[in-house]
This record gives sequence, structure tokens and C-alpha cells, in this order.
Amino acid sequence: MGTSTTAEGITDIGEFVFRNALPESSAVPQAVKMAVEKYNLKKVAMMYSSNNDWAVSGYKTMAQALKDNGVEVLATETFADKDTDFSAQLTKISSLKPDAVMVSSLYQEAALVIKKAREIGISVPFVGTNGFNSPELIKIAGKAADGAIVASPWYPGKENEKISKFVTDY
Repeated sequence: MGTSTTAEGITDIGEFVFRNALPESSAVPQAVKMAVEKYNLKKVAMMYSSNNDWAVSGYKTMAQALKDNGVEVLATETFADKDTDFSAQLTKISSLKPDAVMVSSLYQEAALVIKKAREIGISVPFVGTNGFNSPELIKIAGKAADGAIVASPWYPGKENEKISKFVTDY
């Protein structure tokens, strides 16, 4: 039983392999579709952690979702987990003037990517894979994370007044 196994192929490993996490194949296309509609995206740049199998899987899912939505990918830049300097990749991306930047990585690198992008003047939206699903993204990136988009599952049992009211009303 995997608790945070969102990459493609996990449940194909064996008959008794399960996950309780929303797979990238369900979450990412929804995030891409919402971003395309909200921001009228026509052309984007992509970044992903190429030494992380999960991030590579998310990148592939995101690339297919962009294709399915008729969005042109201007450039694809890679980095590695634990990298901290994304200046070269983001400088190239900035020169291409994308409508958004799509990122497949865990929150640590994603937060640093977004923070650096804002520092060099990239103001377009960022759309992420499940790795963006952490409050740490906002703690690390601060205000730079404002407007970041990620699909996230909804949990009706969460102890929250608004959620409880919605469930009761429904």
C-alpha cells in the first residue's frame, strides 16, 4: 500500500499493489485544463527534475495534457533534485515569453524555481504536479507562490468548519 505513490505504473507492479493517493494521471490533466481555461494559455515552458522517476512521470503526463489542450511547448528545461540554482533555465525561459511555466518536481525545488523566476521578472502563472501539494511550497517561496496552480484531492472528513458545513448541506 503506497500512501503517496502518484506516478504512472505503480498499480501495474502487481496484483496486490494499491495506492491511496490521487494519481498524476487524474490530477495533472485537471490542473492543466483549468490553467488553460483561466489564463487562455497558448504557449508554455516546462521544467522537471530529470533524476526523479516520479517527476519524470509527472512531466510526461503534463506534456500529454498540454498536447491534448492544444498548447505549444516552447522549451523543456531539466534540473536535478537538490539543485538550488535555476538561473540558466529560467533566463532561457524568460526570453521565450511563455504564457505559463509548468513544473514537475517536489515542493523544495519547485519553491526555489518559482522564487527565482519572480526575482528575474517572470510573472506568468506556474502550474505544478502533485509535488506542489505542500504548505512548505508557500513557506519557502513566500509571496512568489501566489497564483501557483496544482490539482489537489478533496477530503470530506477534514476537520474544517467550511468543509463540515458543505458536507452537511450536501
